[in-house]
Amino acid sequence: MLMSKKTPLSLFIRQAQLYPLDSPFLPPINKVEDGYKYANNTLEGTLEAGAAGLPKTGQTTSYRTGDDGDLQKGLPETGDRFTDNGDNTITDNVTGLMYPDAITSLPEPFTTGGGGANTLSWNDAIDAAIDLSFAGYDDWRLINIFEAIVLYCMENNSPIWWTTYFDLPASGYFWTSTTPKRTPTKALALNNYFDPIIVSDIKTNLRHAFPVRSV
Repeated sequence: MLMSKKTPLSLFIRQAQLYPLDSPFLPPINKVEDGYKYANNTLEGTLEAGAAGLPKTGQTTSYRTGDDGDLQKGLPETGDRFTDNGDNTITDNVTGLMYPDAITSLPEPFTTGGGGANTLSWNDAIDAAIDLSFAGYDDWRLINIFEAIVLYCMENNSPIWWTTYFDLPASGYFWTSTTPKRTPTKALALNNYFDPIIVSDIKTNLRHAFPVRSV
């Protein structure tokens, strides 16, 4: 089967995976993804790179040739990692996730009556995230372990979040929605202060909660 020179191979494969039709092996016009044109039995356009990898860790100090600070591998290679949306939310342009800029920007029960960061049990943290309506969105959820780890900046030193964008408590553990199968009465929580410590914590313990949503 011949392909148009205007149809990049990656785009052709992507559309073939999404819409495995018979000849001419192209999606119907109303099924073409945004940014593509469908004309003359060809797909025209460029398949834009998405989150095709892991974000940089943020480490810029190198301790030897070939270490993370030396190579600084990860996305994005160009552009800003985060966008401040101006509504107390931050978008991660690599992962396509949106986070609040601070726990104290959130209503109760994420915060106490006095405005400080509150602590919750694991079940209450999940419920609080599901019930949250914030910045015009109501599809928030509690972060999972991967969605939390990518907020670490390994060049920082207590706290180790990306402090340029996020104002989170300087110490304490944060619940994630992730439960190790071996210990179903525990969930994963991670530390925000000195080292990036992940613990398996009893679900009735009280920890901070931080929500996320997919853009």
